[in-house]
Amino acid sequence: MAVIIKNIQIDGYRSLKNLSLNNLSDINIIAGDNNTGKTSILEILSNLGASITPNAWMMRAGRVNLERSAFSCLDSIFNIDDTNKEITVQVSQENKNTVIKLWQDENTERLSIDEMEKNEALLNEGPAIKRAQNHLEHSNHGLTLEEIRAFPQEYPVRYLETFLNGEKKSFNKIYPFQNAVYAGRDTLKKEKNRLIKTHYISPSQHTDVTLSLKNILNHAKKYTDMLKVLKAFDPDILNITAVENDDVYFPGVTYKIISQNHEEALPLEVYGYGMKKAILLMAAVVEAQNGLLLIDEFETAIHTSAMDTVFQWILKACIDLNVQLFLTSHSKEALEKILTCEPELQDNMRVITLVKREHGTKARMLTGREAVEVQNDYGLELR
Repeated sequence: MAVIIKNIQIDGYRSLKNLSLNNLSDINIIAGDNNTGKTSILEILSNLGASITPNAWMMRAGRVNLERSAFSCLDSIFNIDDTNKEITVQVSQENKNTVIKLWQDENTERLSIDEMEKNEALLNEGPAIKRAQNHLEHSNHGLTLEEIRAFPQEYPVRYLETFLNGEKKSFNKIYPFQNAVYAGRDTLKKEKNRLIKTHYISPSQHTDVTLSLKNILNHAKKYTDMLKVLKAFDPDILNITAVENDDVYFPGVTYKIISQNHEEALPLEVYGYGMKKAILLMAAVVEAQNGLLLIDEFETAIHTSAMDTVFQWILKACIDLNVQLFLTSHSKEALEKILTCEPELQDNMRVITLVKREHGTKARMLTGREAVEVQNDYGLELR
């Protein structure tokens, strides 16, 4: 069993206000109308898989270029209706309680460029002084560099704090002239600096990224089981092989399908999105071993005829590999399929339906068994 996160409280992140999700289980299915915060919950959980610096939050804010400052990128993740820019996330695990706060003080700080240059936290693979100079020269026409250096500037500041069991573990400041917040290459990569291991799958990821199947190809049992599932897409499939590219300009691996009705192995790209999505999801379960797997709109691209087989594999594999699963969906049919494809796991499921209210976001929580019963007996809409 994999109840890594027991409870989570979120306030002030995007549209989420005063949301409490308690008594989470191995398999958590999040439903609700558009703009109720389903994807936002996955974003929050995904951030727990990065070192706790503002960079993780900026990436989830949709920051796609370096033309916007770190400060302005954070605007889009604050609740637009909240005059106090403050986000609080509280995560309860076994023997661990983590609180993350991202907020902006009403006051400002006065900094000279020399002070900026000395502040190591403001550096990101290059001196902050050049960015600060550009900022000041743009807003203070006619000043010489010496005058700029001597002229203290007043800036609003945003803060990111992390507390573990009541003790402050990290503290960052974000200023308007910053491109990013320096955390160090090694710090970002080391798993020990992560709160939780996470793996996030977006609704369109099967269409625009190269699949990485290394872990599942090396997991004999799960790989063999995966081939059985893929027969729902190609009954003649025999094997998947990883072939090293011989292109010196684009080195890497190409995955090929060996099928008994073709003389040559076929590149995975020739198959449809449904099969690629199924492979992506099954590979992701192995990648997420002993952590969280977050799948946004999990049913996308998978035909209803294959849903039972694919979903059954995913649920069983998550239990086997100690993965806590979080799914979102708009599809009534997909919800029914995942609730009924493995009946003995219904007590390990939570169906979370989000509803926006005037004073916050409310969540109705049912076990999988309760959800099936109320839907069958009363026709309750789970979405």
